[in-house]
Amino acid sequence: MKRKFFILITFIIFSFCLLADTENLKLGIVSLNEKKYDESEKYLLKALNEDGNKNAYFYLGLLYNDEKKYDLAVEYYKKAIDEGSKNALNNLAMIYMDREEYDLAEECYKMAIVKNVKGSVYNLGNLYYIQEKYDLAKRYYRIAAQEGDSDAWEMLRIIELDIQKQYY
Repeated sequence: MKRKFFILITFIIFSFCLLADTENLKLGIVSLNEKKYDESEKYLLKALNEDGNKNAYFYLGLLYNDEKKYDLAVEYYKKAIDEGSKNALNNLAMIYMDREEYDLAEECYKMAIVKNVKGSVYNLGNLYYIQEKYDLAKRYYRIAAQEGDSDAWEMLRIIELDIQKQYY
């Protein structure tokens, strides 16, 4: 009887801690979605520093990305990746792409592909397209198209039109 009671009390305490642990994160995400950046930052930092919720790294990356504080976004995306966030790879790659740090973007996209992050195959195709590496772009767009990405089919068509314009 005492053992069952102890297990029940432990479960209740643990459940309460989990709820408390995620409340700041939830409030931070809601505030981020409402574009209340100062409020979001406050809750996300609380989630991270007070609650120890490592998922806050990813959302802080999103927050700083939205605010165009790219150095901070990179820092928090890297921390999120270290904590196992797969989606942070794709987001980090997009920042690198915007900065024209193509080698770093390529590396992140390839790691995201290995981890089956949705959209990363198509995004790698975009990277190659921007660099005018059309053969590589077509390769990744074909893969994305076979995975059901309708935008990839459109990009394949655009590449063919670009190539035809070069020869005529």
